[in-house]
Amino acid sequence: MNEQAFEQATGRSRSEWFEIIRSSGKTDPSHKEIADYLHDAHGVSSWWAQEITVEYEKHIGRRVLGQTQDGLFQIGVSKTIPAPAGKVWNLLKSAEGINLITSNPEVDPPPGGAGSAPGTPAALDALEEQSTTGIQVTTTTFTAGSHVRMRWQLPGWPTYSILQIRVTPKSETRTTLAFHQEKLPSREARDKMQTRWRRISQRMAEILATAHSAGG
Repeated sequence: MNEQAFEQATGRSRSEWFEIIRSSGKTDPSHKEIADYLHDAHGVSSWWAQEITVEYEKHIGRRVLGQTQDGLFQIGVSKTIPAPAGKVWNLLKSAEGINLITSNPEVDPPPGGAGSAPGTPAALDALEEQSTTGIQVTTTTFTAGSHVRMRWQLPGWPTYSILQIRVTPKSETRTTLAFHQEKLPSREARDKMQTRWRRISQRMAEILATAHSAGG
């Protein structure tokens, strides 16, 4: 969030909030102590008290980019694609789109290739898949034409992350494709997933561009 939007939402700039926290008289306060202080002493809503606290912790080096208050990490990747929302969604829910979501394109064979699971993947609204390299994906929320939410886990991760993919029309011919992934176990995982979803966004844009050129 940029500084102007932050100030409009909270009534003060980040630097002003940081000074208020420093002037609270607390010595090395915990996350909870800071959030409670902002809520109780300054009337900040619980949600914004958490957000201001996270910003302060980033400022003092207690928290790094993309780290959430539970110590885990999140990323957001979005791309505007020159195609109608319906076509972007149709690609996302197709076997080709699902394969991009559920597999490692650098390691997994393509659908039907040697070593791949037999048959076609389940529908996007009913995924419960594991790729040949062990990526586990389970759909938990599905709204046709809009978004899908799923548990998404790489081998070696202690637990699953939460991945949401959203398709939003910007105009009749332009669409935003957005990936938001949270509960990532490390900064390394965050960087890896950010690169992954950027590549997949680009790949989906290329597929749609090729289809458009071919009159599809």
